[in-house]
Amino acid sequence: MKSRKQLRKKQMTTGKIIGIGGLAIILVLTCTGFFYFQDHFLPNTTVAGLEVGFKTPEQVKKVFDQRNSQGVSISLDFQGAKKTLTLKNIYQELPLSAFEQAKKGTEPTLVINQVIKEEIQQKITQLATDKSVSEKTGAKINFNATTSQFEVVNAKKESVLDIKKLTERIFEKLSNYQATYEYQTSSFMKEIYPQDVVALQEKAKQMNNLNTVATFTYQNQKVEITKQNLGNFINTPQSISEFVKNEIYMKLSTTANPVHWKNPVDGHIYEFINNQAYGWNVDVEATTKQIEQMITDNNYGQTLEPVMKSTFAKGAEEVIQNNFVWIDTDKQIMQLWMDGKLVNQTDVITGFWDKGTATVSGFQTISWKTDFINMKGDGLNGTKYEVPINYAECLLYRPYNSPTTGNHTQPYETGIFIHEAKKSAEDFANKVNMQQRAYGVGSNGCIGTPVGTAKIYYDNLINGFPVIVTGHYYDNAPGEFDKPVDYGHLIA
Repeated sequence: MKSRKQLRKKQMTTGKIIGIGGLAIILVLTCTGFFYFQDHFLPNTTVAGLEVGFKTPEQVKKVFDQRNSQGVSISLDFQGAKKTLTLKNIYQELPLSAFEQAKKGTEPTLVINQVIKEEIQQKITQLATDKSVSEKTGAKINFNATTSQFEVVNAKKESVLDIKKLTERIFEKLSNYQATYEYQTSSFMKEIYPQDVVALQEKAKQMNNLNTVATFTYQNQKVEITKQNLGNFINTPQSISEFVKNEIYMKLSTTANPVHWKNPVDGHIYEFINNQAYGWNVDVEATTKQIEQMITDNNYGQTLEPVMKSTFAKGAEEVIQNNFVWIDTDKQIMQLWMDGKLVNQTDVITGFWDKGTATVSGFQTISWKTDFINMKGDGLNGTKYEVPINYAECLLYRPYNSPTTGNHTQPYETGIFIHEAKKSAEDFANKVNMQQRAYGVGSNGCIGTPVGTAKIYYDNLINGFPVIVTGHYYDNAPGEFDKPVDYGHLIA
């Protein structure tokens, strides 16, 4: 029987053998692992979102390429509308060297293909567009009279998807290859003004930088529209037509300007007071629309000509020389000029030789005409008369204050006509003593025209046709003129 000492010695020897064996095994495994993991990834290693333990770089690249070709799904929940984007070949191809470097601890950089970025951007934009409901806010531009500034009122912001923020977040997660691609887009909303409000804000900014909004000009006269005017137009649209009537019409219409007439005999130009019915008037309705369109188009800083309309169908002349009737009371003749040509010259009989029945000198126009009228009135001696008249054209005189008929603020029909007069040829031709002739055959101011000739004037004269009466025939006549006399004055 062995002694305890011997047993203990044997046990120690056995333990040494086991320990040496274990160390040998560990050494073998360590050496084997050392050489194995020289070209394999260590356990629990992750590269580009992949578990790559015990795999070689070649194997990892193969798995990465397979996963890239299979693609990933991105789930979006936008205001209850769910959209799933399935994307393949998201990343640019990684070379083997990238995974070999990953083995050494350098994580490869995942680069998203540009076409994938554009596809994501496009689909998110489409999703946002499909669900976008931009309500009309009633925003408009008003003029603040206190600050003299244009400002947008009733402007309300709306909640919209922040496409840039969401796409950047998706790109970030894809670049890090995070496993979850589900997005509640409520986290990516922003408050912005709708495009119509933004456009109004820009428009208001431009309007605040204006000095003169627009300038209307005609024949060297001008009317400026100021920022204050524009503010009134925007706050009170109906004020546009009032401005056109009171400013542009009154200042740029030429019917208040003197008229110029070229005498066909001496070739000189004479100026007469306008009867305020000859020339070019601002077309209020059309010019109002011009201003409204200017505001709609936000097209300021222009110099514009208002829409004009002539009081005379043939077109009012700056210097009357083509279309006019000329009555010379001194010579008792009348001429009709049409398109620069003398159409007719005739003897006439004007008013009795008395200032109260004078055919006064001045500028007039045709107001209307008729082929028959029963003319009634009171004679100079107080007797009443009633005479049937053929081919009569009524003359329109300028505004004036009459002691007998009152204050005429508008062009006034005085009852003077160019008309047919059933007088003898001798009456028309007798100009030896016109004063005596006038007492016997004159009128109450009308221009009597021979039978036959009167129709020529009736056929050719139209409303607005200019009539110039000249002469000093009544200067020494008795009585008082019942209307202003304008002899005209030489200007050229």
